[in-house]
Amino acid sequence: MIKISHVSKSFVSDAQKVKALRDVSLTIEKGQIWGIIGFSGAGKSTLLRMVNALEVPDQGFVELDGRKLADYPEKELRSVRKRIGMIFQQFNLLESRTVYENIAIPLRLNHTPAEQIAARVEELLAFVELEGRKDAYPWQLSGGQKQRVGIARSLATNPEILLCDEATSALDPDTTESILQLLAQINQKLGITIILVTHQIQVVQRICNRVAVMENGQIVEQGSVLDVFGNPQQPITQRFVRTVIPDELPESLVADLQQEKREYKLLKLRFQGEVAKENILYNINRRIPVESSVLFAAVTELQQVILGIFIVKFIGPAKSLAATTEYLDRHNVVWQEVAV
Repeated sequence: MIKISHVSKSFVSDAQKVKALRDVSLTIEKGQIWGIIGFSGAGKSTLLRMVNALEVPDQGFVELDGRKLADYPEKELRSVRKRIGMIFQQFNLLESRTVYENIAIPLRLNHTPAEQIAARVEELLAFVELEGRKDAYPWQLSGGQKQRVGIARSLATNPEILLCDEATSALDPDTTESILQLLAQINQKLGITIILVTHQIQVVQRICNRVAVMENGQIVEQGSVLDVFGNPQQPITQRFVRTVIPDELPESLVADLQQEKREYKLLKLRFQGEVAKENILYNINRRIPVESSVLFAAVTELQQVILGIFIVKFIGPAKSLAATTEYLDRHNVVWQEVAV
């Protein structure tokens, strides 16, 4: 388990003190995939580097399996870092070394015997699907292949934790998808805990099961991807989520609603899990004297759970509109009234 407790960190830049992290706390259980998302300068990478002690907190502490990193002597800390792999946006491969030699670097630094290095590198090449490319140089590889080499290198010493700093930001969408599939496989087959720093909400949506949203050095929202994406609370989270699950009405529809003379309620409905499979709107129209019109609908899948977001206009007398919201409450549909 990784526990980050009340961590703050400042840097001096151009004679000015910059607060990179402000009282950040986060608990990451073994085997989880966490996404840390935020815009540039939010503090994501600084937080990530706290986990392997490449950055040291000014205040607060980081624990691995119940022991504070600050309590380790330097020699022991080096051993702890061997349990933590890291992959980067720009791959960080040595251009003058072959694929084989790049992957072997951490093993040679550990004084691993040559025959064990050879076996491990071949095993990793197979795992990341780069068989037959061990003698190639980085300049001969595509961006996706370079990142696979970087991932293989990060796995060489059998880490328990994998830190990914914008690992897919330099890749095209198709290559990003293949790398995310590989990371998911690493998590599922090897049981490695993954922390993924990104500004790409699609990356979090695709493979993470937990997410923390950062702004100005603080975590402003965190929880399961399903809960945070399904019902974002903070403005920055809402901005991110709308790029993958839009929930705003076109201006032309808003203008029409503002001219509506009949009594109505405009409700945003959140259908989740089994509720998403029920005929909620059909049953409302059959049982309650209201007219309904779906103005917006989006359905997606998060963590193997169906999530539907609908904006529905219900028209009818006040008594019927109240009965509608009571029905939604009884059937566990999360709703909120939308103002126009």
